[in-house]
Amino acid sequence: MNNKAVQQARGEIVALINNDIEVIDPNWLSEMVALAVLPQNGAIGAKLLYPNDTVQHAGFIMGLGGAGGHAFPTFRQHKSRLPKLGWR
Repeated sequence: MNNKAVQQARGEIVALINNDIEVIDPNWLSEMVALAVLPQNGAIGAKLLYPNDTVQHAGFIMGLGGAGGHAFPTFRQHKSRLPKLGWR
């Protein structure tokens, strides 16, 4: 489904966003777009948190556990200035 949607997209930036997120930082999208337009970046992702403040994942690492896997699953949330999305 995502591949077909991206083929139809006409913008310069494509955002693939889950339908179960809860935004907990009002600047999340602006911050992600600012990183996405940098020429050295190919893809940008947010840190996703479970309701108990543990990390669902904080990125995707190619080759981790086979084809790839989530970075830092179940770690405790680290308070940072980076934008973050909550998971419901």
